[in-house]
Amino acid sequence: MAGIELRPYQREALDKIAEAEARGVRAQMGVAATGLGKTVMFTSLAASAAAARSSSPTATSWCRKPSPPSATSGPRPTSGS
Repeated sequence: MAGIELRPYQREALDKIAEAEARGVRAQMGVAATGLGKTVMFTSLAASAAAARSSSPTATSWCRKPSPPSATSGPRPTSGS
């Protein structure tokens, strides 16, 4: 992706996606915590695929790593009548 240099862990993630695709894996999911650049990684992946004009599409999904539940999450107690 022009203008943005990927961090080492982002490059490693994209390399693993490419390796899996070369082995024939067509659907993948990447998981990363908030703020680790999922959008940057996906944009870079899409730009690389467009540049390569890949004839075999690969589905890749990214999701945010879930945060641990907080003390305020979950159902609220109700007062019984």
